[in-house]
Amino acid sequence: MERVNGGYRWELRKGGKKMRCPACGQMRFVPFVSAADGVTLAGEEYGRCDREQNCGYFRYPNGKDAQSVAEPRPVVHEEPLRFYPAAVRTDPGTNLFDYVAGMVGLAKAIKVWNDYKIGRDGTRTVFWYIDKGGCVRAGKSIPYGRDGHRIKTDKYPASWLHKCKSWDMYRTGKELQLCYFGEHLLNVYPDKPVAIVESEKTAAVLSAYSDTFLWLASGGSQMIKQDEKNEALKGRGVLLVPDNGQYWNWKAIADKNGWEITTKMEKCPCFAGCDILDMIETGTVHVKTIDYEKNN
Repeated sequence: MERVNGGYRWELRKGGKKMRCPACGQMRFVPFVSAADGVTLAGEEYGRCDREQNCGYFRYPNGKDAQSVAEPRPVVHEEPLRFYPAAVRTDPGTNLFDYVAGMVGLAKAIKVWNDYKIGRDGTRTVFWYIDKGGCVRAGKSIPYGRDGHRIKTDKYPASWLHKCKSWDMYRTGKELQLCYFGEHLLNVYPDKPVAIVESEKTAAVLSAYSDTFLWLASGGSQMIKQDEKNEALKGRGVLLVPDNGQYWNWKAIADKNGWEITTKMEKCPCFAGCDILDMIETGTVHVKTIDYEKNN
């Protein structure tokens, strides 16, 4: 390593966004930067991939490759994560089901659970992510109280089943490739326009209130930006229904894909960060009032 005035000229960047690894192509590359300012790159090829087991790329700024010291590790392309169909069992035995049944009635709640394949892991609700082709890509486990809201004091307020050893027998592969929650219903309701919200619970419950749209969930405010996920929506009319505070973030995606977006949560929020279901529960808005709003 090159020294300057008794110290190193280059160091691995601390924190910050990682770059694409020149060896394996994953966004897991930590570059070497100037020790003087912590910003200036030594070069895009100099740095270390943090996928130590599956890649091991490590190149010093002085041109010396770490592979000349240690044996290079072959690039391993991980098999995509999939759950066996037997893992998906509809189960209404949770606090969330009881709460939703109280809101929309027992018959509608049962239909929601059956349509979206909502299951159970102990006392927790499981939202299964099933793609358009019927492959089970992931299961998200969330604890809810009797009031229908997340138990945020739980040790695991939201967890993925592929990280739970008790579910290992039900899955294969490792690489998580998320789709939209409810995506499997695109084939069931081919003529319905799609409405996308952030929360799985919100998408499921709103399907009982509004038959106009097929309600899907992104699973997170940033989980709507993946082009691969959005391929499944080609040819469909799409309305984005962002949470309060996410309008401008989601509008960029709407503009990119030619989708429409509503400003309802920005114009009259019931509280900061609320979503459309919160507004329905508080009587601030009725789901039937959501209309298409094209913003140029």
